[in-house]
Amino acid sequence: MVSCPKCKTKVATPTKTWSILDDPDRDGGMTERKVGFYECSQCSTRFPHVYGRQKLKIVKTEQWQDLKTSLSEAEDAKAELGERVGGLERERDMLHSEVRTLGEKLVLAKLEGKAETLQREIEILTSGKRELEEEVRNYTQALNVPSV
Repeated sequence: MVSCPKCKTKVATPTKTWSILDDPDRDGGMTERKVGFYECSQCSTRFPHVYGRQKLKIVKTEQWQDLKTSLSEAEDAKAELGERVGGLERERDMLHSEVRTLGEKLVLAKLEGKAETLQREIEILTSGKRELEEEVRNYTQALNVPSV
C-alpha cells in the first residue's frame, strides 16, 4: 500500500495508471515502469507512485522465432529425458527387487549348507557315541560287570 508523501496516510488504489518505457540501454533492453496516480483521502494531495518495474528487450522477429523454436526443442528434450528417467527408475526398482531376492536366496543357500554340515556332524557324533557305547558294553562284559 502507498503512503501519502505529505500526511503519510495509506492510499489503497490509484485513480489512474499507465506505463512508461525508458530509453533503450546498450544491450537493447529497456525498463517498463507501471505508474499509478493516487489521491490522498485525508489531505487531498495528488501524487504519482511507481508500483512495478519490468525489464524488456527488443529483438528481431527472426531471433524471436529462433528463441521460440529453441525453447520448444528444449521442452521436448526435457519431456523425453523425463520419460527416460522414469524408465531408469523403474529398472532400478526392479534391480533392487532382484538383488533382494538373490540375497534372500544366498542366505537360504548358506543356511541350508550349514544345516547339512550340522547334520553330518550329528551323524558322526551319533556314530562315535554308538561305538563308545559298544566299547563300554564289550569292556563291561569282559570284566563280567552287570550292565547299567
